[in-house]
Formats: sequence, C-alpha cells, structure tokens
Amino acid sequence: MNKELIERIKHYIRENQGIIINLKYSILKD
Repeated sequence: MNKELIERIKHYIRENQGIIINLKYSILKD
C-alpha cells in the first residue's frame, strides 16, 4: 500500500478521535 496514503488515513482517524472526544466532553458538561 502507498505509505503516503496510510499516513493520511492515520492523521484523519486521529482528528476524528479528537472530535469524538470533544463531543463526549461537551455532552457530559451539559
């Protein structure tokens, strides 16, 4: 597989995990 593509996917997943965690925290705060 293309190394560049794998790195891009890893970065995308990491960003999404951050968004999900932020959503969980904002829900817990309310």
